[in-house]
Amino acid sequence: MLTIYVLDAEGKRDRTVPSVIDGTLGDANAVFELLRYHLRRLGEHQAEELTLIGDRAKWIWTRAEGLRDDLGLAPERSRSRSATRDNPATRPKPGAGSSRCSINKVEGGRRLPPQAFKASARRPSAPPQDFQRYCTAVTSPRQPRRFYAENLGCGPAAVDLERNVGRLLGDGATRTDDPAVADILLIQTCSFLNSQAEMSVARVLELQATLAPGARIVALGCAIDTERTHFEAGVDDRVTLVGARESYLDGEAPITSRMQAAVGVRISRGCASQCAFCSIRLSQGNVASLNPAEVAEYVEEARRSDDDVIHLYSEDVGAWGLDRGQGLPDLLSHLHRTFPALRFRAEAISPQWFKLYQRALLDFIRAGILDRRIYCPAQSGSSSVLRAMRRGYDAAMVHDVYDALFTEVEGVELYTDFILGFPGETAADVEETALLAERYPYWDTRIWAMETRPGTRAATLAQQVPAQERERRARLVAMRYLRARWARDGLTPAEATRRFLRGQLPVRSNVALFEAGSLNP
Repeated sequence: MLTIYVLDAEGKRDRTVPSVIDGTLGDANAVFELLRYHLRRLGEHQAEELTLIGDRAKWIWTRAEGLRDDLGLAPERSRSRSATRDNPATRPKPGAGSSRCSINKVEGGRRLPPQAFKASARRPSAPPQDFQRYCTAVTSPRQPRRFYAENLGCGPAAVDLERNVGRLLGDGATRTDDPAVADILLIQTCSFLNSQAEMSVARVLELQATLAPGARIVALGCAIDTERTHFEAGVDDRVTLVGARESYLDGEAPITSRMQAAVGVRISRGCASQCAFCSIRLSQGNVASLNPAEVAEYVEEARRSDDDVIHLYSEDVGAWGLDRGQGLPDLLSHLHRTFPALRFRAEAISPQWFKLYQRALLDFIRAGILDRRIYCPAQSGSSSVLRAMRRGYDAAMVHDVYDALFTEVEGVELYTDFILGFPGETAADVEETALLAERYPYWDTRIWAMETRPGTRAATLAQQVPAQERERRARLVAMRYLRARWARDGLTPAEATRRFLRGQLPVRSNVALFEAGSLNP
């Protein structure tokens, strides 16, 4: 734990500058990295004196000289850098054109002069990389008057972006639809697919080229971690990259990549699975759940809107609580007791978690506590492919879950995903996926041609399927699904063709599914 106070010319606490109380579960290096971060944020370069107070623990004092050197606060060193207008901590005292910066040591309550630091005190080694990312922050040069926000990612990404939008609105900024006139641009990125990651980089660079004078881009989200080298190769100092464990300080509260929005509630971050094709865990890490009371606080904020359905967001909603010895039914029970008039929509439940809690979840749906619209992605209809994907379930479990939903819940709206062209996939595997796509009356589907993401296990597997063949398989399954869907809906070929030409297809994909004007894959 650490506490930082800013004192005025009389040695009293400056009440205009909020005190800092922070801590970390990391090691001694992590503590000092956190201390450096807060001191720089407060404007330490304009301080007349920095006093470090601690007990006799050696880990503190062996790092103190390194801290002094890192901050440029060596005794007798003069500083003439001007203060920033919006940060009282950096204002020079009246009549002080420069500040004499020194660092004092108070050990066990006894003040010692700067030279009491031993010359042999070693500099601390670099903290773990993930902690460095966590502590990275940049202070904006001024309060933005206008901001522009754009989401390139998924539903959880939209939640994260909207919370930051709300924070800026609360600070008095106004939103604009024109990025060319904005003071700050928030761009929420995505890296689920190669095409989305490439688009994220390209969009940030495109906006950088048209920035207004003095404007800044804050790029957030998954692609910042997975594509950082590509971003850094093209952006300049007007762009701030905010990864999953970073924050951008603008005013008193941070803009982060992980916040809860009033339009929905993020109940956890990260993923409990280790899917071979997915890059989400590379940036978000393992599942980390909010406790039920914390979720309820965010629900209280979200329910101020007129909608009686609260969206529960995460990379995998069904994995909530696995890190806490709890399960999704525990959370839903707590929320229903607290908010009996609300209904909750789970935005992503993997089949293995739905099967684990199947009886309870079906009861919640029938009781109107859990919404009837369920996203439960299969990814494949082949058990051998699901095993290679490391999905944690087989095709039989998918059928069990889907059968239960369609037979026991009236009016269920199930939507799912299929990935075609995973390494080693055979023609028989494709047929099993096509049969699964045909079997159920999905509300919506997403059918993807496999995109191998760098850093994933799938990228290292043999028997890679050529890109053209992956696209052909995706078109084949999409056509099989649509024909079954249209037959189930009683559509004539002519009406099906009209809906196709109007873009009214209950399927999305990362490839052109059909030839122009044709229903033939």
